[in-house]
Formats: sequence, structure tokens, C-alpha cells
Amino acid sequence: MTIRWPEAMPEGGRLPLSQSEDAFKLGALRMHDETRSCRQTLQISLFFDGTNNNDAADNLLRDSNKRTHTNVARLFNVAIHDPENGISKFYIPGVGTPLPEIGEETYLQMGKAMAKGFNARCLLGYVRVLNAVYRAIAPDKTLALISPDKAKTLCDAAANGDMSGFDEPLQTLGVTHKLAVDARHPPGTIRKIWINVVGFSRGAAGARAFVHKLVNHWAPGGNLVRFGGQYALPYQVNFMGLFDTVASVGPPDFTRATVDIGSFDGHFAFASGGAMRIPESVRYCVHAFSIHEQRMSFPVDSIREAGGAYPLGIRHEIAYPGVHSDVGGGYAPNEQGKGRDPDQGDGGKLSQIALHDMYVHALKYGVPMMKGDEILFRADFKAEYIAQGVIDEGWNRLYGKGGMQ
Repeated sequence: MTIRWPEAMPEGGRLPLSQSEDAFKLGALRMHDETRSCRQTLQISLFFDGTNNNDAADNLLRDSNKRTHTNVARLFNVAIHDPENGISKFYIPGVGTPLPEIGEETYLQMGKAMAKGFNARCLLGYVRVLNAVYRAIAPDKTLALISPDKAKTLCDAAANGDMSGFDEPLQTLGVTHKLAVDARHPPGTIRKIWINVVGFSRGAAGARAFVHKLVNHWAPGGNLVRFGGQYALPYQVNFMGLFDTVASVGPPDFTRATVDIGSFDGHFAFASGGAMRIPESVRYCVHAFSIHEQRMSFPVDSIREAGGAYPLGIRHEIAYPGVHSDVGGGYAPNEQGKGRDPDQGDGGKLSQIALHDMYVHALKYGVPMMKGDEILFRADFKAEYIAQGVIDEGWNRLYGKGGMQ
């Protein structure tokens, strides 16, 4: 399979039609537990935002105040969070922005320029997963496996190579599950843990680095703990939804234009050592990328495998017109002359196309999201997904048959 072009878009987008309903049903079928086990099946979704993007609810300068929140934040908003029924979602703000959980209290220039805090954000994703699983099986739901203060210490140490601090919480998690299994208490036991990740820009690189570390280093063999057999905590990465992956961790790729050092390719720290590759165990991966970005400063990382191959049906790389934030979002309405009509608001942004497409992909692959009619029923969410302004004759003339005309 090769790179794809976007498909034609119905007027008004993909939410009002049966398209989103059909995608929801297909996703539910893909995630159906045929064994009808009494054990829990968990769904944990992580949303890694891009450089200088932060729409956290506790951030007074959050992006949505100016309508500049990205497609990652918009997808997070309509993702389902229902821990009592095994469904959790977590938002991780982009590098260069405040994230008190890892000790970053303000906007940081080094985060924007060199991706400072990249490793710690990947590790915070790991902490979120462990805490969500523990909450699902612990008798006392009020106690976290890893407290906020402990998380900050662990992330700081592990970002610099010392993972030993995770030994104790991993042992506690494993023992808690073992006790529930031995007590024959199915509600306290786990059948399967599905993990979904969504990311944009360096957040997409962070999502990929997180998955690489999880699968190959932190929890190899598809087991979160060191207990095997019936005591294992089996997991699998179900869905990766990526918008225009740009690593640029450490000295960026354009450094090589002035300094002849081949290793200055923007893949330092957790982004190094093949961390951008998509592990074979990942069920589905969709990568939306820009075809008009100036790539010296924003070099894209493809999801292609060796030889330029895309495994049929499970890896999709889709080429979108526009530059970086025309795909992942982040422009304000009419910013940089992007909109044609000041009354269109978000509906005039090109990034709404990729937003609608990724939403449907996520539904198809079983990511717990609100259905289209539920989004449209909420005025605040409807405003985030409005798409009339960019769904015009010009777009469908280009992509009317699912390919560049």
C-alpha cells in the first residue's frame, strides 16, 4: 500500500451522517470480547499535544481561550472518560508549556527550541497508564499507585536513565492483581488493556517514543508487570493517531545545514534509537502529514517500514494540503489569512478536514469517543468541529475520488 490522499468530504463534514455511526459500530465490533469474560477490559487513551500547545483545564492561558487549540485537544474533548467502566483518557500538554506534574510551571523557551521535557512527558504517559490500571483493580479507589509528588520524582530520574524508581509501584500493581486472581474476584482482575495514543508535531513524536519504550523496554512481551500466566496484566497498543510527526528533539535537523555533523538529525533522547518506528504489535496506525511544510525546520518522520512498505490495512499515511498546523490544528480563525470569511470561525480552517478524518479513523478502530450526534448536540463541541467553511467545491474537485485529481 502507498501514501493516500484524503477522501472527498460531505458538505458539513463527517459528523452529521451515518458515516460516524457506521464507524462507531465497526469500532465496537473490533473491540468486542467474544469470550464474555467477567474480567475487566480497559481502554486507556493518551493525547500528546504539540510544541507550545497547551489546552489543559488548569492553564489560565489555555489555547481554547483564543480558539487555537489543536486537533489533539479537540479529539481529547470528545473522548470518553468513564473510569468506573474501565475507560480513561489523559491529556499531556506540549513541550515548552506548563506541566506541573513534571516540575515545569511556566512556558519555557528551551522546550520550544530543543524539546526540553520530552522524555518526562513520555514517562508521564507511562505513569498515567499504571495509575489507571491500578485504580481499576485496587480495593481502595482513593489511593493512587503513584502519587503526584512521586510521579514528579520518578519522571525526573527516569528521564535521565534511572528507571529503578518504578520497581516498587510495579511490584505493588502485580501483587494487587495476583491477590484478586487468587481470591477469584473477577471485578478486580484484568482480561486485556487496550492503549490508544494521539499526537501532533513533537507530541506525535512523543506518542511514538512512548509506544516504543512501552513495547520494547518498560513492558516487553505485552505484559505490564513481571507476573506471568494468569497473574499477567496483558496489554496491546490498539490505535495510534498521528498528525505531522516532527521530532526535532535536541539540536534540530537544520543544524546540519551549518554544521557537518550527521548525528544532528533531531532524534536525541527518547526519540533516538529507532524510537519513531511503529512496533509490529500495534494494531492500527494512521499518520496525517502536510505536503507543503518547509521541512528544514520541521522534518517529518514517516511511518513507512524498510523498503517503503505499509502493511496492508493496518498502516495508513495520508497526505494533506497545507502546512504543519493546517493538518494538526493550532491556528486561530482567519490567522495568517487562512480563512476567507471572518464569520466562518473555526469552520474556515483547513485543519478541520484532518480533524474530521482522524475522528472517524479513531471510531473505526474502537477508540472510545462520543458519537457524531452527541457532539453536535453540545454547542461547545459543535463549534470545535464545525466544517462548513472548508467543505467546498474546490476541496472535492481535488479529492472527489479519494485521490488528487
